[in-house]
Amino acid sequence: MKTQIKTINWPTKQGQIVRFHTPFADENPNQIFIVNEIFFDVEKPRAIIKTIGGTFGWSLTSSVSVEDLELVPYNNSDLIGQNANIEKGKLSFSGKILQIINPEEPIEFEKNPNQITTNLEAVILDNNNIRHQGKLVFTEYFLNNYSIMTA
Repeated sequence: MKTQIKTINWPTKQGQIVRFHTPFADENPNQIFIVNEIFFDVEKPRAIIKTIGGTFGWSLTSSVSVEDLELVPYNNSDLIGQNANIEKGKLSFSGKILQIINPEEPIEFEKNPNQITTNLEAVILDNNNIRHQGKLVFTEYFLNNYSIMTA
């Protein structure tokens, strides 16, 4: 009988979605986090992570070993129907996500002072039933109150 070895994909940069690959018994194994910062220039690489969609109503931020984390597989199509913003040049529009242009592209987040930008292009429908296409952006409120569906 062969023993299967689990390959762990550790985070390598800010903005990746992660979880603990071996959570403690009292921890939610489905709890996911965003990597706010990552440090490889230390003896034991560390990441500053923040909860996404936690049950607390606010986010916890922790410093953990990169080796304790793994990247989270997910489907960008799960974002369809969620409220979000898009940026098109200097303009910003709000509405429900109708389509992710490249759903197979891994989502990456970049934290800015007032929002979280992504690498994804999306189509939204605003309150006036007008479609807009542009870069998908979220507020911190979205990340604190939405749980990305994981595979």
